[in-house]
Amino acid sequence: MKREPPFKPHPTKPGEYLINLAGAVLMAGEAAYGNPAETTPEGQTAGRALIARFLAEAAAHGFKQGEILHALLRRNEPSARLVNLATDAMDCMPMELRNRIIEETFNSQAGSPVYLPTTGAVQPDPEALDPRFLAAGRELARIREEQGEEAVHLPENAHLLAAMHTHAPPELKSAMADKARAMGLLPGVTHVDASGRPVYSLEQVAATLGVTVEEIEKLTVEHADELEALGGVYTGPVHPLQ
Repeated sequence: MKREPPFKPHPTKPGEYLINLAGAVLMAGEAAYGNPAETTPEGQTAGRALIARFLAEAAAHGFKQGEILHALLRRNEPSARLVNLATDAMDCMPMELRNRIIEETFNSQAGSPVYLPTTGAVQPDPEALDPRFLAAGRELARIREEQGEEAVHLPENAHLLAAMHTHAPPELKSAMADKARAMGLLPGVTHVDASGRPVYSLEQVAATLGVTVEEIEKLTVEHADELEALGGVYTGPVHPLQ
């Protein structure tokens, strides 16, 4: 069975990336056990708290290699084994639980630190985040609570998913990109758009994710409403890197 990569190039936003729970845990590991100068004591604590919850939930759902995964996170050295174990642990959990952990991490109570490592200061609390990001996340949480997981992905709610991606914290986008590059999970940058942002072909994305171009094309059809809400697939001019 193919593993879902923790970071994916955004299909419509050049230079931005989508993250799943395994990716969030990998980034939490860097905050918790990486260079202290790149986070805060509160960020380290929050990162370790997310890792502890992730490992406990994974163990409760049958994951047997939690001690090994924790040791690799503490070592803080990117490797395929670390990525695979984090993904396997995530795959033990039902989708509803994964989504809930992510939502509770980013829609935490005011005053809770954001754990993600950044090139600058760690954002001190959710009040500093774009309110549109938080509002969309809370509305999606309400829809999931009242109508179930499938309702989140209905066409009429695509604008909420778009808002989450569009207004996500720049620190999150930057940290995702840095971590994905460190782990060799992104295509090499060969072309940019008119603004100088990296763009990727379907062939590049498919090769990196270990799937076929046809599978990527199928996904764009299945998620057409969400992609349209995000601005559609980029079809503008591209320029090779000099």
